[in-house]
Amino acid sequence: MGKMRRAWVEIIHKDKNITTELSPYLQNFEVVDNLEGQLDSMRITLLNKGNKFMQNGWSFSKGEILEFKIKTLNWENEFEGEKEAGIGLFYVDEREYSKDSAEIKGISAPLQALDVVYSKTWESISLKRLGEEFAKKYNLKFIYLSPRDIILKNLTQEKETDFSYLNKIAQEEGVKLKLTYNSLVLFEESEFVKKEKVTTIDLLKVIDFSLVDRSSDIYDSVEVSYFDMISFSEKKVVITEAELKGEKGGTMKKTLKITKKPASLDIKTYALKKLEQVNKRQKELEITDIGNRSVYAGSTFEIINSGEYNGKYLATQVTKNLPGFVTKIKSYKISDS
Repeated sequence: MGKMRRAWVEIIHKDKNITTELSPYLQNFEVVDNLEGQLDSMRITLLNKGNKFMQNGWSFSKGEILEFKIKTLNWENEFEGEKEAGIGLFYVDEREYSKDSAEIKGISAPLQALDVVYSKTWESISLKRLGEEFAKKYNLKFIYLSPRDIILKNLTQEKETDFSYLNKIAQEEGVKLKLTYNSLVLFEESEFVKKEKVTTIDLLKVIDFSLVDRSSDIYDSVEVSYFDMISFSEKKVVITEAELKGEKGGTMKKTLKITKKPASLDIKTYALKKLEQVNKRQKELEITDIGNRSVYAGSTFEIINSGEYNGKYLATQVTKNLPGFVTKIKSYKISDS
């Protein structure tokens, strides 16, 4: 007979596996994996008997890097054996202590990238090259997942942190930023949507779920207005969703209004990306499950036993808690069109 299934977190500090040393004190571990908008984060809660984790040799200094993996034994069946999945690298940024516990928090970005503001200008640069520049500055790997070569004109960074500025510029072009596993990733969500599903989830078998359907609240056209510095006049462009997709006609029952032009000056692509951004999350699903190892932010999965809501979903946030291995997934349904 196989051993009973279990799950645990493996912790690496300064290239040393410290799981065995910490296990007697580990009360809870939480990791939050975000697709966009927020840094990934982790939190470890430890038993602080005798103020152990405030002492030299046991405390974790700010800026230190911790690496985590989730390991399982016979999770799917009694003959599966041991499996592991990487979670990520995190920089310690906050520590809280009490008589009973020590809480260590970390984020997926170097702390200096969040603390220091810079000013700089670029006359002309591609978004890919801009990302490479910031990645190199912080000794990060760089990944660019977009089929477009986006050329940006007359950029000005004024007393902003590098990643905040890069994220703002990328978002304006319909591109997202993520910092994970010591890598800076610029990506288009459409590249993730195309990927094969990582698993199938039966909605009848999860612990709980919440589904919100906003199908009636969608836009069918977009209006982009901005002040043109060359002609010193207000410019306005109104395009239907059909026209943005290369089709004729279309309706204007509900128009999305935008009062800014992109740095790339590609108004049509900019308008289409903005429209897709607000329309795509018509059906949002949150799931609470036990021990889902497969789903991560940016992965796709299939939902069954949910009637008209069956289909493919994209995970936008995944939270995992151990030792119970409770997994919470936020996602939206990918359009069938």
